[in-house]
Amino acid sequence: MSWEINNKDRVVSDSCPEVRNSGKTVVLSHVVFGKIITLLNKYPDLEWGAYLIGEEKGDKYIVEDIILMKQEVTGTTVEFVEEDFPEKCIGWLHSHNTMNVFLSGTDEATAMQYKITLVVNNKLEFECKIKQELPCGRIALCSADVKVAGIEVDTSKIIEKHEYKYEMGRILRDIPLTELPDEICPVCGYKLSKRKSKLAWCNRCQRYVHKRCFDEELGLCNRCVEEISSESDIEAEKELIKERWKEYIGAGYDYYY
Repeated sequence: MSWEINNKDRVVSDSCPEVRNSGKTVVLSHVVFGKIITLLNKYPDLEWGAYLIGEEKGDKYIVEDIILMKQEVTGTTVEFVEEDFPEKCIGWLHSHNTMNVFLSGTDEATAMQYKITLVVNNKLEFECKIKQELPCGRIALCSADVKVAGIEVDTSKIIEKHEYKYEMGRILRDIPLTELPDEICPVCGYKLSKRKSKLAWCNRCQRYVHKRCFDEELGLCNRCVEEISSESDIEAEKELIKERWKEYIGAGYDYYY
């Protein structure tokens, strides 16, 4: 199906195949983010608008500050009484209070005056559009990512402690073996018995496992068996295990294989 241009003056919607993510990122300074939170807390049921002050640097728009213009607001509308663009104005921001973040038809028309249009709600969700000219000559509002610039914080006193999550008694398999507690079976995720007679030692990962989670023929736990992809790998593992045994009990010992 061909794409027909019926009205070149109209803002192009997301249904146009030329419209995609702009590849740009809008970075809000911590000062800007703090002001947004303050305004959302002060006017939780009203819309409000502000100019975005900053500059474009490569694939980023750095927003350094916001400036409130004179405006009349309700719970669903914001109307600028004056529109004197301040120096370094690169866009505008307005709130959607308790609503979802999106651009209404009125928002899209207003967005044609700015490089950046940003919508935020009380949940601190953002919708961002960048004005771009398409090859057909029309203007599109393309999506952009929004990030908040961090500030320097001394985190040396924060010590990370791993918390292990269980599902039906099983520990999640994406946790590295080196981080699994010794009392946890690395195959099934259940706690190991304190009686060694119920356990088996895996010669590959060097850990105790339940006997039901162990391959007696290979001398490996089932997790390690899964990680060995071919028969040649299995033979190589057997030879490696033999060498380990020789180191422990002497080269002259007749290995049990």
